[in-house]
Amino acid sequence: MCRKPFITVFLLLVASSSGSGPVEQLKGYDMGATERIPLLQVETGISRNVNNTDFRPNKHQSHSGAPISSVPVVARNHAEAMPSSSNNGSGNLELRAKTPVTVKIADTTLRIAAQTMALSSLEGTQDKAFANNEMASMEAATTKEATTEAATTKAATSEAATTKAAATEAAATEAAATEAATTEAPLATNTPQTTLSIAWIHLSKLEFLETVNLKAVAAEYLAMTLFVIIGCGSAMGVAKEPGWTLQVALSFGFAITVLGYSIGHLSGGHINCAVTFGLYMAGQVEWFQGICIFLAQLMGSVTGASVLLCIFPQDQDRTESLGSNKITEGFSAGQVLLGEGIMTFLLVFVVLETAVNPATAAQRVMACLAIGLAVFLAHSVLLPVDGCSINPTRSFGPALIACCRKNSSDVFQDMWVFWLGPLAGASLAAFAYRLLQS
Repeated sequence: MCRKPFITVFLLLVASSSGSGPVEQLKGYDMGATERIPLLQVETGISRNVNNTDFRPNKHQSHSGAPISSVPVVARNHAEAMPSSSNNGSGNLELRAKTPVTVKIADTTLRIAAQTMALSSLEGTQDKAFANNEMASMEAATTKEATTEAATTKAATSEAATTKAAATEAAATEAAATEAATTEAPLATNTPQTTLSIAWIHLSKLEFLETVNLKAVAAEYLAMTLFVIIGCGSAMGVAKEPGWTLQVALSFGFAITVLGYSIGHLSGGHINCAVTFGLYMAGQVEWFQGICIFLAQLMGSVTGASVLLCIFPQDQDRTESLGSNKITEGFSAGQVLLGEGIMTFLLVFVVLETAVNPATAAQRVMACLAIGLAVFLAHSVLLPVDGCSINPTRSFGPALIACCRKNSSDVFQDMWVFWLGPLAGASLAAFAYRLLQS
């Protein structure tokens, strides 16, 4: 802003340096004239030649009080010739040939000064508008920041309120639970609960029932009942006749296959306490589930033998003991024990490898057939030796019911062999399975 007056003065000095400038030419003029014309007459950029024009000073305006751009002069008609330059005493000025150029430069300089002042005013206005815009922008940014901070404060307040409400609700819930426990405590004290007193069993009666699969227990009971009826009933009808061994072996083997496919999805199709024990030793069955299945198998065996007692009269029973197992003459207890152990090992090992091992999951559908064939093979070997037990529960039921008949009091004489041999064989099979898996 401070440089622009200096620019104007500089331009005026440049205009004056070209010779007799407009200021020098106007000295000594009389300002009393009544007629005025502009000092500079420019039309479309061309200066008029004002030679032979009479200029008289204006009497009504002081020279010092008027700007150069508006110096008053009086123009008479061009018929009156202007005094020549040789007339030095007249005090009049004669405009030489370069006067129009000088006047044009001076007027142009004044125009530039006026435009510069106008631009300065405009620039000042623009600067002021820019400053106003900047101030408005800063004010808007400040307002936006304040709004954001207010929103953040509000969100934090809401979160704190939510946390407080959750803590209050949790405290109320805990208080209600404590009150309910205090209220139910006398009832629990007055109501006795049946618990198992064995040191390594810590289950109440209700928990025990909840952890047992009762459908599996019922399925094992039903399957054992049918198995005894089919297998022992076949032996009661054809024992000691030619070819009876093959028929009875097939009957036991097919019975296991059919029943295994029938209840395998419910209980796994044990139908044999030795198989249940082997699965427990292999870690596939919980002890409480195994006990319940074992009891169901015992009851099923007794039920099946009772059915056979009703079907076959004593004189039609070719085994004379409802198909009970006993050591045949000519074999010792040790020989029978070894045979029962080996054949039970075969059965339980086949069960573990075909129905339990994850590596044979693709052939799982054939597991029951393989197990039935294992039962068939065991009976083919042991039927002539002791009637082939490999299933203590299957041997227990017919022996128990056969005691009701005459001449059947010795059926429990060798019962220990039919329990010890199969359980030992099942344990060895489970050990072999774990060994192969590791």
